[in-house]
Amino acid sequence: MALCEIIMSALKRIFHWGPLIALFIIKSITFSTLYMTSMFLPPLGSLWGCFNHIVFLSLVGCTLYNFFMAMFGGPGFVHFGWKPAKEENLKFLQYCTFCEGYKAPRAHHCRKCKRCVMKMDHHCPWINTCCGHKNHAHFTFFLFCAVCGCCHATVLLIIGLYRAFHLSWYFYYGDREHLVYLTLYPLVCTVFSLGLAIGVVIAVGGLFLIQMKIILKNETSIENWIVTKALSRARPEKQKFIYPYSLGWWQNLQEVFPLPKGDGLTWPVVKGCSQYTLTMEQLCLDLLN
Repeated sequence: MALCEIIMSALKRIFHWGPLIALFIIKSITFSTLYMTSMFLPPLGSLWGCFNHIVFLSLVGCTLYNFFMAMFGGPGFVHFGWKPAKEENLKFLQYCTFCEGYKAPRAHHCRKCKRCVMKMDHHCPWINTCCGHKNHAHFTFFLFCAVCGCCHATVLLIIGLYRAFHLSWYFYYGDREHLVYLTLYPLVCTVFSLGLAIGVVIAVGGLFLIQMKIILKNETSIENWIVTKALSRARPEKQKFIYPYSLGWWQNLQEVFPLPKGDGLTWPVVKGCSQYTLTMEQLCLDLLN
């Protein structure tokens, strides 16, 4: 019974418009690039052609691996009915009526996942789950590999189109063995895939830079908003807000890569702060709102 539930959950996770569109984009760019490259830079035609295909297929493989790991691995969820070990700490935490438990530090409730997510960054429709504590590294690696793969594909597709549009020149004066012939349908697919690849580089590249920025600060997108509000909130002169989780960029990086550290419920904090420094700030902001 448990195996059937796992299979059904996995099928439900992947058969959603977000993952299906993401896989369609990966498939389109990959097949168009391989089709185009096989004409002017075949993998068995030269050492450079073999190396090019190995690099490109490795990037595609890494993209798919991290995509599925981020999607199926999930962000990590706070147990239903969770509460801290010490009763006196309950007053520092928000109560989640949906999960019938307290929100652990850095956790937030996702209405789409219907669970409290550990170190929730955002709900990503492309992987049909949240980006959080357990899958943040895989999600970021997925973004990085997708951008690198699409940069590679963009260069190859542009070279291929150039050779196709200058077919007569290459036929008479260039390399006759590796001519690029494109009929209408392959041409449309190639131009479409090139547009997708450039779009991924711009859009996903921007998201990757945002993710790296918050990782280096050991924040999440939600915490960034909380910190902005906390810094602008009026408070006594001697009472300065200190973000408790920023341990220095190198240690912040190690908190996520290569794999996340900790149990997702307790966190290392800077000197002078406690596990509940940020949750108390959240409660103050809730009262102000």
